[in-house]
Amino acid sequence: MPKANRSARSLKHLFDYLIQIKVLAPPKPKRVIKPYSWLLDPYLRHLRTECQFSEKTIRRCDTQLSSFLEAMGQIHQRSRFKTLKAEAVEKVVKQLRQKSADPHGLVGTLRRFFRYCASQGHTRIDFSGLVHPVRRYRHSSLPKGLTDSALEKVLDSIPKETAEGARDYALMVLMMAYGIRGVSAAQLLLDDLDWQHSRIRIRAQKGGKEVLLPLMQAVGEALIQYLQHRPGQSPFRNVFLAIRAPYHPLDCGAISQIARRNLTKAGVKSSGSGTRSFRHSWAIRALAHDSPIKSIADVLGHRYIDTTFIYAKADLNSLRQVAMPWPTKK
Repeated sequence: MPKANRSARSLKHLFDYLIQIKVLAPPKPKRVIKPYSWLLDPYLRHLRTECQFSEKTIRRCDTQLSSFLEAMGQIHQRSRFKTLKAEAVEKVVKQLRQKSADPHGLVGTLRRFFRYCASQGHTRIDFSGLVHPVRRYRHSSLPKGLTDSALEKVLDSIPKETAEGARDYALMVLMMAYGIRGVSAAQLLLDDLDWQHSRIRIRAQKGGKEVLLPLMQAVGEALIQYLQHRPGQSPFRNVFLAIRAPYHPLDCGAISQIARRNLTKAGVKSSGSGTRSFRHSWAIRALAHDSPIKSIADVLGHRYIDTTFIYAKADLNSLRQVAMPWPTKK
């Protein structure tokens, strides 16, 4: 990293830390006024106050809708927006879908936006029907996990003596041991670790169920080693924090990056995000060891057992037992 970039990053960490300890007041961001701000700003406020969307989702919608409105050209002006035509909408939507890394999310954003515009009288008709949903077939592919040797290779490549290594090792062991999502690891609090009774609480996600699990010895030892490096002066109760001031909690995006970085460092190839691969690996191993599907669903935090049945397709040992013989000619 160039010296100038390192200096800028260090200054950013310093100011973040000073804001956290209330030495400095956080600056109020100034939003850039654009020709379509008359439409986009009220809509983002609508998502925040009435729909109660998260700030992360609102930022994503802001980016996607800005791209759409920029591509529409001068039509996004207040005096001309009501003359918007279906042909222009279809053309721009098609272009954006081809370039988008998240076409499913883009479709949802645009459909929601067009319904809002129609309800507010900004457009003559509701254009949401022109944005066709992305076809997604439930259980259309096998979940892909990692072998036991690959998981061991990842753990062996992490230097546990450093603060960063101890944190990353504890994270990897935790996700491998329980198959939890990255967001569950991010939301794990110090209060969720019941050392006296050797239990760990995994909070509910995606409408699932909160679960209380035995604290495995390997996980407990990894957490203890990391907690010796964890900054004690942080006001946050989250277990996993950044290793530099202002020591803010890691979010699910940061944890996914840590997982991918350690997979790459160990030379292990994964078809999906690292956290998802760990989750799939855990479920597939549990099935291979004849664990009941209901128990697997409970640990994974699934509200409905049907969600867990996707992993049954990867239980090749059971599938072989029910395979029919190939017909032969007589």
